[in-house]
Amino acid sequence: MVSPLDFSSHIQIPPLEEFLVDVDHKLGRANGNIYHRHTGVPGVHDGQIMVRLKKKRFVILDYGLQPSDADLQYALTNPHIKIPKGAGKESCKTPECPKVGVPVCIYDSEPNETDSLYLRTGLCFSCQRNLNEKRRTERKRTNPRLSTEDDLEEPSMIYAMGPSPKKFRYKNGSMVELASDAIIVNGAIEGTRHYGEGYGFQEIGGDLLHCSREALIETERLIEAVSSGAASAAVAAVHGALLDDSAHDSLPPGDEEINSIYHKAFNSLSKSIFLLTQWKASWDAAIEAAHETVADPSLADAVASAAAVAAATTVPDMMGDNGSGDPSSNMATLLMAANDERQDHDDDEEDPTLEYV
Repeated sequence: MVSPLDFSSHIQIPPLEEFLVDVDHKLGRANGNIYHRHTGVPGVHDGQIMVRLKKKRFVILDYGLQPSDADLQYALTNPHIKIPKGAGKESCKTPECPKVGVPVCIYDSEPNETDSLYLRTGLCFSCQRNLNEKRRTERKRTNPRLSTEDDLEEPSMIYAMGPSPKKFRYKNGSMVELASDAIIVNGAIEGTRHYGEGYGFQEIGGDLLHCSREALIETERLIEAVSSGAASAAVAAVHGALLDDSAHDSLPPGDEEINSIYHKAFNSLSKSIFLLTQWKASWDAAIEAAHETVADPSLADAVASAAAVAAATTVPDMMGDNGSGDPSSNMATLLMAANDERQDHDDDEEDPTLEYV
């Protein structure tokens, strides 16, 4: 008699050993290489496909597999298996395409990396490849130095560099070398904008505080969610769920939920970092404008002249003829001196309305 804890007979996901030979001998080493292990059904699904991604990472996608409840429970115990919502059931998001758009990832060699676009976009394999090719062509047209990576990720405002230093060339020809852990701010993302007229450091400050609070909240949610999802707890929850349906309430958060919270936290942090750079740029611009105003030659000459008059004024003069200390006459002298100095400065400039012969 089969034990109720033995749910292996209901699992459709094959073990990794079945794919090792194909990974070593049939799947190419270059990024974007693919190998069709099982052909698809025209108009229904794309079959089972191995895809080589960046940094030797590979995924095995099955568009024809409709996961059972046992598969869903088994995936909780194995981080290499990913079953997104709607896997094997939801149709491709391309309007005219009837094929399955969400595959089961029966193996991901680097499960800690961000999920591949094939799992996130809701497109069938063929439509996603066509979209990747279109993006790559457009980016190469605008910047021929871009690499020809097949699994193009969605453009982000902020992203981390690879494991080795990278060099970039500015438009003026100068080179800059970035550290391997450098983070690049690559323009505004949706929901933010550059500083400018009517949107200075004071206005940006409010938006920055709001995004920072959101980032903190989402990050706390992420840490709290994963702290309750240790492998041992997951296995115990799976076994308990098979014995008692009520145990579903205590199941640890799934990979899909964790990824959702992660992307929300990352997006809020990205917005915060970009807004922080715009706040600093706006502040620097305001300081520079203030310095230019103070450095105005005509204003400086007037202030210097007034200071000279004040220094030459005697104490009795400041007290007035009757010793009452009325400063009104002295103040008038200062203002007149400043005005005369500005008039002299203006007279030095050529009048464009005059014609000299």
